[in-house]
Amino acid sequence: MHTATMKKFLKILLVSMMVFAVVLTCGGLIAFQSITKNAVFDNTLMPKNEITTVFSDINGNNVEGFKNSFAQYFELPDNLKNAVVAVEDKRFYKHKGVDTIRIFGAIRNNLKGGSLEGASTITQQLVKNTHLTQEKSIKRKLNEIKIAKQLEKEYSKDDILTSYLNVSYFGGGLYGVKSAAKGIFNKNLSSLTLSECAVLAGILKNPSKYSPVASVENATKRRNVVLSLMKNQNLITDAEYNSAKNEKISVDLNAIYSNTQSYVESATFEAAGILNVSVGGVLSGGYKIETFLNPDYQACLTEVLGNPNFYVLNKNGVRADGLSIIVDNKNMGVSAYFSTKKRNIYDFYRPFGSTAKPVVIYAPALSKNVVSPATPVLDMKTDFNGYMPKNYNEHYLGWTDVRAAIMTSSNVVAVKTYNALGFKNVQSFANSVGINISDFDENATVALGNFSKNNMLSLVGAYATFANSGIYNKPSFINRIYDKSGKIVYEKSLEQNAVLSPADAYIMTDVLVDTAKYGTAKGLNNLDFQVAAKTGTVGGADGNSDAYNVAYTSSHTYLLWHGNASGAKNNDMSIDETGGSYVTRSMREVLKYVESGKSAAFTIPSDVYRVNIDAYAQKNKQKVLLATKNTPKTYLKSEVFKRDNLPENYSTCFDGFSIEEIECSVSDGIVNVKIAAEPYLYYDVFRFDGERETLVRQYENGNDKLSFYDVVYNKKLVKYYIKPYFYNQYGIKIVGNVHETDWFLLNNDINIDDFSNY
Repeated sequence: MHTATMKKFLKILLVSMMVFAVVLTCGGLIAFQSITKNAVFDNTLMPKNEITTVFSDINGNNVEGFKNSFAQYFELPDNLKNAVVAVEDKRFYKHKGVDTIRIFGAIRNNLKGGSLEGASTITQQLVKNTHLTQEKSIKRKLNEIKIAKQLEKEYSKDDILTSYLNVSYFGGGLYGVKSAAKGIFNKNLSSLTLSECAVLAGILKNPSKYSPVASVENATKRRNVVLSLMKNQNLITDAEYNSAKNEKISVDLNAIYSNTQSYVESATFEAAGILNVSVGGVLSGGYKIETFLNPDYQACLTEVLGNPNFYVLNKNGVRADGLSIIVDNKNMGVSAYFSTKKRNIYDFYRPFGSTAKPVVIYAPALSKNVVSPATPVLDMKTDFNGYMPKNYNEHYLGWTDVRAAIMTSSNVVAVKTYNALGFKNVQSFANSVGINISDFDENATVALGNFSKNNMLSLVGAYATFANSGIYNKPSFINRIYDKSGKIVYEKSLEQNAVLSPADAYIMTDVLVDTAKYGTAKGLNNLDFQVAAKTGTVGGADGNSDAYNVAYTSSHTYLLWHGNASGAKNNDMSIDETGGSYVTRSMREVLKYVESGKSAAFTIPSDVYRVNIDAYAQKNKQKVLLATKNTPKTYLKSEVFKRDNLPENYSTCFDGFSIEEIECSVSDGIVNVKIAAEPYLYYDVFRFDGERETLVRQYENGNDKLSFYDVVYNKKLVKYYIKPYFYNQYGIKIVGNVHETDWFLLNNDINIDDFSNY
């Protein structure tokens, strides 16, 4: 191509590209302005050095919750400020709210398969926490950018950093860096070490993962990343880096917080979700929030969980963390919630252990008629395609029934029931009662409570479904919210979410009532009201991390937990700290205070029948059969069934019974008789010598085999009659078929044919 022509072409191309760029930019600006037209910086949403929202209990009295934990800029240690800037936004003091370099870096990372997370500056994060929701969308990101640039014009960098640290969440119900320093290290900001400053800065990325309250190991790794960034950015020296890196993270696990602080923390988090504002927006919004808090019940929880006599120190002298919840079954309001470590219950996730079994396994199995409480099942060590669950203390029941398996918390039977039910049925029912089980959880360990993160309030809500005849409603702290003008902006309402039939709910309750009397929760027996309960323990041979008792009456549902929230092995509880031990003792005290003289018994639905079945047939023949008039009292077992799942056949175990097997031998005038005996029978043994019968033995209830020797004097020939019998439930003697042995020749001089007429 000619040189002049080439130049002309390149000129046209360059102009075209410039025009295209201008058009694209203008189009982008127009689109940006259209999308963000309602995004405006609002100074009233910024954190203030005061809390204007008030919380009230069921009596209308104000509830103490948040202290004034607003930190001033001058209170922030230089190491803390430097640590936060180093890890969150190293060009914080250079940009105008948006870091273009960081955005392009994030885009490049996204193209490589990463994500856009991490592109937000401290200013943008502050906007997100005060002005916007946590929704992840392009629109929210564009609004965030626009408001961030406006904010930078109104606030200084120091004010922005201070505000950011005052509204940031540090896990465990701790909002604001001042609360975090006190709640994690029990220190004022001025007393924090470089290591502790780096820990707090590290938490910001993922509080549930990097808080040392959740995991000291994760917190240590994250702190070291922060320290490395500080060193690389010349914010600390090598010596300071090495010293801080070698400092052990020490969390104050024994701090007891004010009576209602955790309750208000949780209620505030709930309100933020309802109002679609930040926690800071709730606290400074001038709202009046009516809660379901019962101050008497709250005081009870505070006293019981604060009492060291209801705990046992582990081998390192550490006392377990404690937490308890009471929910009113009628309105599904949280009547009381106390934690020995200040925490937002919505952000506190723990494994549920065996307390999950009634909810995720047995309730749906009852609903689908996969099992009834009477279903026979073999409880023995079993290999499930390479997975071999162990029962507590390696105790197995052999042939038993589902009721006993639940009462003793058999892991083997839970897994068998899971396999019979199928994962999708487990998942569907659990999700319907507020328990999150994801597709990633599909394996047999779900039966033992091993599944996605869930908070304990969701477990309480699931159990309340049993108390409420199969109706599920999500429990909540808040009854009503008024804005600052006095207008009601939210009011709790109940829905009729029937997830279980009243019959199935009652049958599950009936089994758990027995669990509270005779099973793993038997520490709750002999109370003057009816209570259903299930325990759970999570741990291993060296110690336990979680111990639960979940209980309910017709009026309230309760949860009490002891555990190691830090995750540090040195803080694991003693192996003696199980769901059936100290936790259940504590639960007993709470139940006595709240329920004594007030709680009604559970009501049996009209389509649930209580009938007598034959326990002998159930245990020995693995059949669920109705008892008859001949069934001995020992084997009468009362059981509950749904109308459409009643056993139809009667037991024949005690009709026309005989001795199945007998062995006889004689030596030197001594006769030995061995009988294959049944445990429910009596046996009378008579000797006949051709002239008269003599009673020689009586046995009450056999045990596998009966054996006896009869020394016969002055007799030449004898035989034996063995008469089995039992007493039915009316006390009437029922005699079975008499067994007659052969003749025993005691003198070889006698011809046995001479006695053939006998």
